[in-house]
Amino acid sequence: MHPIRFSSSSIRGAATPVIEMENTFENDATSFFVSKRKLTGDEELPGATLTIQDKDGNVVRQWVSGDTPTEIRGLKFDTVYTLVETAAPNGYELAESMRFKLIQRKDENGDLLNEADVYVCTGKDWLIFDHWTLLEDGMVVMRDAPQPRYPGKSVFDSHSDTGAAGKYAYAYTNACYQPSGREIFRGFQQYCWEQR
Repeated sequence: MHPIRFSSSSIRGAATPVIEMENTFENDATSFFVSKRKLTGDEELPGATLTIQDKDGNVVRQWVSGDTPTEIRGLKFDTVYTLVETAAPNGYELAESMRFKLIQRKDENGDLLNEADVYVCTGKDWLIFDHWTLLEDGMVVMRDAPQPRYPGKSVFDSHSDTGAAGKYAYAYTNACYQPSGREIFRGFQQYCWEQR
């Protein structure tokens, strides 16, 4: 919202009246974009249900992602919000929630501008204080990982065996599959349970 006040007056001896204008900025500056993407790449991932929640968990905005980033307007400055994915697109996992806040920009003289910087919480400093990182392009990006291709097959299959040296457990990790479903790689770790 940009209320503009007009007043007119005459300058002594001048035939043209002077118009004074005052412009007040009220939360319109909090315009920013939210992008929903695949884990890799820069194209949008449509079909995710997203919400922005306040510190008490109240839903402030809700929408379904589309083919372009979604513009969000009218949030408060200096307030922490949480971006939450409540339903992932078909074939994708839910993304981890993200905390963010909007800080009103200032010019070189310290005067407030009608623009906002977007910061995301990237962890804790000393396990106490939130660490905030400025997003250079002002866009909050939330990414979804694909669901496992073979949900019935655990990535952490294990096997135990008794050999000449004792009983061992074999833990297989990092299974990789070809598109046909044929396993092409498994990492291998061996743990000794007991020596006989």
